[in-house]
Amino acid sequence: FEALALRTLAAEATASLALALQAAGDGDEALRCVDSVLAQLAGGMSLEGSEEPLRVHADCWQVLKAHGDPRAGPCLQAGHRMLAERAERVLDAARRDSFLRRVPHHRLLWEAAHAAGHADQRLSSLGSSQP
Repeated sequence: FEALALRTLAAEATASLALALQAAGDGDEALRCVDSVLAQLAGGMSLEGSEEPLRVHADCWQVLKAHGDPRAGPCLQAGHRMLAERAERVLDAARRDSFLRRVPHHRLLWEAAHAAGHADQRLSSLGSSQP
């Protein structure tokens, strides 16, 4: 992806790789992958155009959380904010609830942000029921 100048897709693949490495027990390499993705995001790269931008945040957050890394909170907040912004565009309540709860990484971000107290209170009413 990088050779084709598809940075967004490369970041998405790198985040998925990080989670797989973490699951396989290679936490150090998983963190290096997350560092790469977060550096690109901090440098202004947008996830627009990626297949599943919310999965990038979910995967990175899971690796950071597993390491007790203090960047886990801000990563979760960014993912939740993106999720909530997208959910706000879904006007039908049943479809919005499905968007938030039926896609596993959406549900993960939504529930984790609420459980950690990172959910933006203005956005808490988006889900039709408690996460």
